[in-house]
Amino acid sequence: MEALVLVRDALLGVIGDGHHEALIKCLRIWSTVQAATFRSDGETIDLLKDYPDNLGNRAKADATIRAMWGAHKGLLKKRDSSCFDAATDWARVFWCANSVTSDCIRQRDLDSSSGNSQDPAEAAEEEAAEEEVEMTPA
Repeated sequence: MEALVLVRDALLGVIGDGHHEALIKCLRIWSTVQAATFRSDGETIDLLKDYPDNLGNRAKADATIRAMWGAHKGLLKKRDSSCFDAATDWARVFWCANSVTSDCIRQRDLDSSSGNSQDPAEAAEEEAAEEEVEMTPA
């Protein structure tokens, strides 16, 4: 139960902080520290000791955490090139289902309802550009 409280507190802290990505990625680091399997150089350990409370080091710590996450993710991909396929498939299904159940309102729809009509050629270009965008997880 104590571990769940730690995770809950970390997630609640993320919601109120502007460094969301690094804080979430730091969960993996914190879990390896708790498991006594974390290994790094002294400079990194000193940088992360009081993360995220030390505002003077936060930007550097955020960058270090993102780099460590990227290196770990790269290692996992090198070991198994399909290791994220299930997560990617799940995210695709989730977002497709979400888009069916939650209507999105496009800016051009708001503009047209408020009397700001858009040039049809411009609207077609925007729609084509939106269709070309492919959402992929980070």
